[in-house]
Amino acid sequence: TIERDFKRYVGAQIGIYNPSGEKVGRVSHIRNKEFLYVASREDLSAALRPIAASGGRRAPAAPAAGAKR
Repeated sequence: TIERDFKRYVGAQIGIYNPSGEKVGRVSHIRNKEFLYVASREDLSAALRPIAASGGRRAPAAPAAGAKR
């Protein structure tokens, strides 16, 4: 299981106002926690450890040889 904490979208923060601009609610929470469950017949713990340690973030893959950017 990989856990990732991230900031909620801006609408969660500004959605407390009605179309007239009057405050009609309150911000309750501005963070979300996402869980990624990985199931495999193979032991992937070593491959997943760096991803879990980085908070679920992974560097983008390098382009394939000969690929144009």
